[in-house]
Amino acid sequence: MSIESVVSVVIQRIGVLLYEEIKFLTDVEGEVNNLSMELKAMQSYLRDAEARQENFDQVDRIKVREIIKIAYDAEDVIESFILNCEYRSMRKESHLWKYFCFCCSLVHIHQIGKEVVAIQKRIQVTTTMFERLQLTTQNSHLRSFVYWTRSSNFDPRPVCENFRFLRVLHIDQDIESELPEALGDLIFLRYLKICSYNVPRSLGNLHRLLIVDFSGPPLLLELPNVFMKLEQLRHLYLYPYIVLAAASQLRLPTSGNLQTLCGISAKSWRVKDLEQLSHLRKLMVTGIASMEELESVWKCPSITSDRVHMLRLEVEDEMELPSLGPISHSHNLSSLYLRGSLRQLPLDYEGFPRNLTKLILTDSKLSQDPMPFLGSNLSYLKYLCLRWDAYTGSEMVCKENSFLALEKLELYWLPNLRSLKVENGALPQLKYLGIQDGVQIPQRLESLRK
Repeated sequence: MSIESVVSVVIQRIGVLLYEEIKFLTDVEGEVNNLSMELKAMQSYLRDAEARQENFDQVDRIKVREIIKIAYDAEDVIESFILNCEYRSMRKESHLWKYFCFCCSLVHIHQIGKEVVAIQKRIQVTTTMFERLQLTTQNSHLRSFVYWTRSSNFDPRPVCENFRFLRVLHIDQDIESELPEALGDLIFLRYLKICSYNVPRSLGNLHRLLIVDFSGPPLLLELPNVFMKLEQLRHLYLYPYIVLAAASQLRLPTSGNLQTLCGISAKSWRVKDLEQLSHLRKLMVTGIASMEELESVWKCPSITSDRVHMLRLEVEDEMELPSLGPISHSHNLSSLYLRGSLRQLPLDYEGFPRNLTKLILTDSKLSQDPMPFLGSNLSYLKYLCLRWDAYTGSEMVCKENSFLALEKLELYWLPNLRSLKVENGALPQLKYLGIQDGVQIPQRLESLRK
């Protein structure tokens, strides 16, 4: 009998079990169906394997042997169940005996279900093991490895240990785990994106890295203090709202090549290193808790020389933003996100860059209506969002011929807001209005309300 036909016989047996003895299956039909699908996948593999037996390597031989062993075990389980069903169907006994047999069948079905699940588990373990073995024997010159999964079975070690010429490594996985020290052997790596992994110190060996993206789910708890060694790094993305475990504050690479720095928390990173970064175009800093840390941000050469296009700053609840002086005259800043109190900032103070196209204010606690000032001074603004106590008053007014370019307006979680008034000529380009319930708006904006 050929190696492929072994699994074929088992699949036929499963067909008998599913379609001729269906009345006995109740709780195991789903499990047996899944087993059938997995064995069919094995059958396809064996069909291909039989055609290339002359070129088998050791991994192929072990895999075929293991598959045949699983197939025979599955056949034994199914054969046992079918024989039991046939025996009961041939007996002609009293109702009491039939009732007793029915109770026994329930116990037998439960046992069959457990055995089927055990075989499925063996298939899963075998598949994972051979995926790892195949990584060691194939594609050793692979340049890109991208892996998306929600399974906990993937082991990153074979990738790091065998694909030494990788330029791109992207592993997206929602479990807490660790990358091996062998990550540091991927010395040609240019792009690294990982989720939910703790990172080894050997990351500091990857001197050719240009992009590091750790902005995925917030399960990444530890980072080694080796980023200052990555002198070629251009773009660094981090999840912003997690304090990383570290013996001391993490250091940034200060070679001057960084262009994107998103998601660093002042609680985990040495913010003073910003004073040496002169080529940033995107900057996002959270967790600012002191004026010293804020001053380090304002002293960043990328801000003082007007290189930054996108800026996001978030201060802790006990802090206030005393002024926006360093960015008030910026010509290149187009996107600004501020979280923190601005209530001491006079609204007639020209604190916002005039070329902004996107502005988000959160927890600003402004007591006076900001709309007249923003609408008349930010003529290029296309997106405006005020949320989480950004404004503490009850009424907003968009003055005549204001917000001429605004396309999207969002007003959420402003507990005191009761009405939004729009004078003639205001908001002519508005396409989207996101606003909390209970706020009165002009009739002409009702169709835009979300």
